[in-house]
Amino acid sequence: MNPAEPGAIVALVTHARLVPAVERERFAVRLRDELTGKALLLETCHRVEGYVICPDDAERMALAVLMPAGGRALTGEPAVRHAIAVAVGRDSVVVGEDQVLHQLRESVDRARRDGGLDPILERLFALALHAGRRARSWRQGPARSLADVALAAIERQRGSIRGREVLVIGAGKMGRLAARAVVASTRASSRMSER
Repeated sequence: MNPAEPGAIVALVTHARLVPAVERERFAVRLRDELTGKALLLETCHRVEGYVICPDDAERMALAVLMPAGGRALTGEPAVRHAIAVAVGRDSVVVGEDQVLHQLRESVDRARRDGGLDPILERLFALALHAGRRARSWRQGPARSLADVALAAIERQRGSIRGREVLVIGAGKMGRLAARAVVASTRASSRMSER
């Protein structure tokens, strides 16, 4: 690589499909320790990813050591494609769900506050967020979250929740989404039975 050339975009990717939660959490700690102020860190319930500009192969090799078993290091175009796929919701448990776009936007804002984003990463994530908003603008029907999918699975196994008590464990965003899904499902069931 010519010293005048910008470095390559590297995406360090771990996902629940291949990396257990404990290992993803350890990976997130290592990324924060090594890359705060130099990278964008995306943490969701299913993924931990770090995006950084690496000027040379030696630095890319040093980053690869941080990866747990099952993680992937993507460089250049594959890293860019992955970032956009994440933003548009193609790599989500619920394809096209809104949570990951919101989490990505928060990660970009946090990276800016923690020392700024490299201009290359700034441009990549501006494009990725735009692509994510645009992809969702084409959606027909209501947005579905992981909580909606989980509730549908419960109802397939146990029957309608209408008239039953439901315990939602968790007070975070996913807990709130689950509570909203329960309320919406109960209201929909009530409207169906009134007809």
